[in-house]
Amino acid sequence: ASTFVCTIIIATVCIASTLNAMHIFRTVTYFAGFFIALFPQCIYYLDIVGPLPLLATLGLIPTIASLGRIVRQQTLQSITTQLENRKLSEHLAEALELTTYLAHRDALTGLLNRRAFEQAAETFSPRDTLEDDTELAIILVDLDRFKQINDNFGHGIGDEVLKATASCLLKSVGEDGLIGRGDAAVARWGGEEFIILLRSENLLSAMRAAEHMRLQIIEARCPDWPNDLLV
Repeated sequence: ASTFVCTIIIATVCIASTLNAMHIFRTVTYFAGFFIALFPQCIYYLDIVGPLPLLATLGLIPTIASLGRIVRQQTLQSITTQLENRKLSEHLAEALELTTYLAHRDALTGLLNRRAFEQAAETFSPRDTLEDDTELAIILVDLDRFKQINDNFGHGIGDEVLKATASCLLKSVGEDGLIGRGDAAVARWGGEEFIILLRSENLLSAMRAAEHMRLQIIEARCPDWPNDLLV
């Protein structure tokens, strides 16, 4: 009977300590209550049950302490691995998002590249334009004598001119035009060529939009540009 009782006690303490291994204060409290209740009983009934329950009770201290330490280490290692995997997944998602962005964008201006523009153009359904009584307009922007800008002022200034032009075009149609409203797409078509696809009420409205963009490009200037630089 005493052996059976000891087995049940040991199994119960081991399970409880394992479940509480991550909470040291809770485990110590449990141990203290357990020994306060059991140890005096083992001493008092020593002549009846024999020394086995007392020895088993004392033997539980290093055994459960070692078991709790092992479980705690394994749990911490598992948590660390999960955190590392989550962090790795986040980095991978960011890398994939960046890769997707770069695959559809011009590296210098941040505008859509030619391939992405062609894909965006396919989303402008002619049936949609008929339903809201609008038409599609394409505006092609070609900077005059851009080679002379590179030759006279350097390619660094030339890159700044391209960036300023892209910024003007985006402001004219709205930076969220393609993704947000879905009514415009701006892309870098070639070296100094840009292309805009937008919804327009009629040809005159599209011409006004093009003239507005042209004036915005002419007026755009950066502080470090030479005074005699004209775009």
